[in-house]
Amino acid sequence: MGHSSRLPAISESSTTSKQGASFFPTIGIRYGKYCGVGWSGCPGEKPCDDLDDCCRLHDDCVEKKGLMSVKCHEKFKNCIRKVKKSGKTGFSKECPYETAMSTMIQGMDMAILFSQLGASKAEL
Repeated sequence: MGHSSRLPAISESSTTSKQGASFFPTIGIRYGKYCGVGWSGCPGEKPCDDLDDCCRLHDDCVEKKGLMSVKCHEKFKNCIRKVKKSGKTGFSKECPYETAMSTMIQGMDMAILFSQLGASKAEL
């Protein structure tokens, strides 16, 4: 996927700020300090909110068990559901919980599918 020159860059300083990133929640999501594909956050820093903490926990899980761990992806989806049920709002007005959560769950569904396809291929 190419990048348009109109898209703002996320600088190093913005990724470690108290606010975290919240740009373009449905395109290559980066939410908070720990959410996003290939976005490992700011180790040692407190997550921006409960959803960002779910991402931190998922990062820790896949670091230990691997990116193909369906258990990590399912735990992440369950964490997202708990945050949703809590009724809390996220730190970002540009990328509200509802938008970020639905995008993350779709991403995890795809990751689970690819993990299962990879596992069944290995069994052949």
